[in-house]
Amino acid sequence: MLIVSKVFNITKQEDYDTIKEAIDDAASEDIIKVGAGTYHEAIAIGKSLTLLGINAENDARLPDFTENGSIVNGGIRITGKDVTVTIKGLTITTKGILAYDIASLTVVNSLIKDISKGQERDYLPSIIGIDVIDATEPIVIKNNVISNIGVDNGEGMGIRIMRASDDIIIADNIIKDLRHNGINVYQRCLTEKDAQLIITGNEINNWDSDKDNNNIGGRAIRIEFDGSVTEETVVISENKLIPPIYNGQSPVDSEYVKLTHVGIKIDLTKNYWGSATPNFDTILLVDGASASDCVYLPYYVDKTMTELGAPTSLTRDGSTIYYKTIDEAITNAMDGDIVKIGAGTYKYANPLEINDISLTLIDTDGAIIEGGVIARTSGSGKEITISGLEFRTAGLEVDGYDNVEIINNTFNNITSWTQEQLEDDSADAIYVHGSETGKVFIKDNTINGVKCSTTNVGDGMGITVLDLDNIEITRNTIIDTWHNSINIFRNVTGEVIITNNTLSNWDSNQDQAGATTITPGCEGGRALRIELAGDAQQQLTITGNTFDPNNNVNPVDPNYVKITRYAGDVANLIVSIVNGNHWPEGTDYSKVLLVNETYGPGSNAIMMASVMSDIAKDCEGTQEIDISSLEAAIQSALAAKENVAISEDGTDVPAGTCWVTQEDMDALEAAIAMAEAAVETAETQQDVVEAVEALEGAIAAFNDAKREAIDKNATDATDVTEGIISDQTPECDGDPGAE
Repeated sequence: MLIVSKVFNITKQEDYDTIKEAIDDAASEDIIKVGAGTYHEAIAIGKSLTLLGINAENDARLPDFTENGSIVNGGIRITGKDVTVTIKGLTITTKGILAYDIASLTVVNSLIKDISKGQERDYLPSIIGIDVIDATEPIVIKNNVISNIGVDNGEGMGIRIMRASDDIIIADNIIKDLRHNGINVYQRCLTEKDAQLIITGNEINNWDSDKDNNNIGGRAIRIEFDGSVTEETVVISENKLIPPIYNGQSPVDSEYVKLTHVGIKIDLTKNYWGSATPNFDTILLVDGASASDCVYLPYYVDKTMTELGAPTSLTRDGSTIYYKTIDEAITNAMDGDIVKIGAGTYKYANPLEINDISLTLIDTDGAIIEGGVIARTSGSGKEITISGLEFRTAGLEVDGYDNVEIINNTFNNITSWTQEQLEDDSADAIYVHGSETGKVFIKDNTINGVKCSTTNVGDGMGITVLDLDNIEITRNTIIDTWHNSINIFRNVTGEVIITNNTLSNWDSNQDQAGATTITPGCEGGRALRIELAGDAQQQLTITGNTFDPNNNVNPVDPNYVKITRYAGDVANLIVSIVNGNHWPEGTDYSKVLLVNETYGPGSNAIMMASVMSDIAKDCEGTQEIDISSLEAAIQSALAAKENVAISEDGTDVPAGTCWVTQEDMDALEAAIAMAEAAVETAETQQDVVEAVEALEGAIAAFNDAKREAIDKNATDATDVTEGIISDQTPECDGDPGAE
């Protein structure tokens, strides 16, 4: 019965009171327009027709769709071997669409909702939104909303297609709140060689909406390919799958997608699986002879489907390849590649290995590696960058790389080591070694908890670097290490920079010398332990660091900082370490700071020159004094005197000659004499520094005093005052001391 409006056959230009009347009177291929209103009719179609509701041109997913439009609540039943039916813009309730033994069906821009009754059928009387059984030509289902299908404790599917031999296109639909499956395709579909199955752009939300009542379960997509012979790749892509929330229940069907009897290629890429870290071992089941050809990486990691991810991706020359495991990506990597690890926890019984390639290994999404990473190379010039990862249980070892960057990683509860580390008496979160000329940059890492309770009991260090020439360790936070926070030693000859780190609770187990459970040599611990190469030219910078010890009142190693084989100015280094870092209030530097054999001062005050002098005296005899800079300054002073005349006013020397007064010359010669004496008498490196500074000052003053004599018969007297060249006259050309 028609409640509001009438039905119009566009082809015949005739009105009808009911849809049934219009269909009965229509010829094949007619177009029937259904006006707004509710039609309590069970509609049967046995000829090729097009039904257009008032929303025929409105996507059912969008606000323009009028929900109270052309409403049919008695179901639509279609049959006929040569029948092709198109339905656009209807709202269908109570009973869905059943099409069987047909040629083709297209359902577009329609709302199918609240389906609680099944169509009468000889078998499989399930409650279904759109049900197609036996079709010989394409099936197209697009831009629809299919919602609230089925009854609790019973069946209810959004779309079911059986024995459809040609194309099946299910695209851009919202399919939600289903008691069982969202999409179900099975029994000898795709039997044409060029038949396509495309499921794309759909949102399938809350399948198994009654949470497994009556143990029926449900999935987003269930496809059985038994009998499929198509040579086309099946595309199931760009879909958003949002599972039901089980609140502690275990679902009967854990898979979101289940594909069986797979004998053809399947593209399952670029779907959103309800999480940034989908567990494909649980939510995806692909079984069949061609199961290995099913590709599901990458996938979207966000609900808005804007960012693609994968367990691992490899980028080379701007192109990206996706892999199921980190091992696969690294195995296929070449020099210069970037391997990005997706969010998730990756557990390895043995450390993940990188061998003989320059590589960048990064993460931006929250990847956790349990079991550690070892990067080794025996070649020269190799580079490695490790960034953004979280390490648990085991840390990072880099062996033989000439350029190493370890940036913005987290190391938590590191408790296991490689044999190579243990042979070096080390147990470390970060362990870099094996390159004689390399550079290492370790920045913005957080290390929390490093302990060795098996071999080398009592060891456990945050960062260890050995062999490499140039080392920069900056802005790291290192907390709770059983031994040292930072450890640098063995053949380190280049520049070492340690800045702006927070070092806290080293020697965190507070072990004691002679403890029976501690391996000898592993007792105690320090914030910084540095052994250099004894090279006088080597630069060491330690500034901006914060030292935060534990409450151990009787530590085995009282030094927070211990430096050995430093060949530079020990006094200056101690001053810079005391003044340039952050220490606990009341720190006694004579206990916590040791450079070679010299301890820091006892005062907590900022060190002034007098303290520096005291330290310098303590350093006497502990280092060889380098006077080369003073000797060079003396040679510069002697060169500055050459070819310089002495005059009172410059009028008695030839034009163009440089001259100074006797007073100026005497001052420079006195400075040279003092410097020559300092060569013999200097007791500390600081004495040398001060002598050089004094002589360089005298040279500068002497050069400033030089003037150039002019021709006494010069006609332009405006630039001459009593024979002295004005300030505008250029200084002496060719003066080796002139600036």
